[in-house]
Amino acid sequence: MAPAAALAASETIMTTSEQVTSARSLDRDVLEPRTEDPVRLQFARGDGSVLELPDELVGIVLHTLQTVRDGGTLTIGSIPEELTTTAAADLLGVSRTTLMKRIHRGEIPSHKVGTHTRLKSADVLAVRDAQRRRSHEAALKLLDVEDDMGMHN
Repeated sequence: MAPAAALAASETIMTTSEQVTSARSLDRDVLEPRTEDPVRLQFARGDGSVLELPDELVGIVLHTLQTVRDGGTLTIGSIPEELTTTAAADLLGVSRTTLMKRIHRGEIPSHKVGTHTRLKSADVLAVRDAQRRRSHEAALKLLDVEDDMGMHN
């Protein structure tokens, strides 16, 4: 695997079966720590020195390992704390006009910066996650109805 510094900004990394097996062999208590017993991650350098990973980055590493273990897909990126309405609409997969209607109805919190409407990234991501949960639940209900009707064998 290429060193982190050599990775392009939008590179896709596919895991190997060996990496998945290694992630599956990790102790569940390490990958899913209890809050009262946090995990510390350290890197040992060739010269014997040790670098401890800051707590705010440990969660990213653990979540990545959990995703590899479970055979999932993971996208890691950064997002500014505040979004324009255009960026927020893109994240939600709606038009800017639809977003503005939802803001005016009070469905999504926003604030003004001068004459411009801005949204907190955390609020937009929470709305997106709620939309995804509702879609997933609706799909499961539809499958249940189809099963009840004998549409699946």
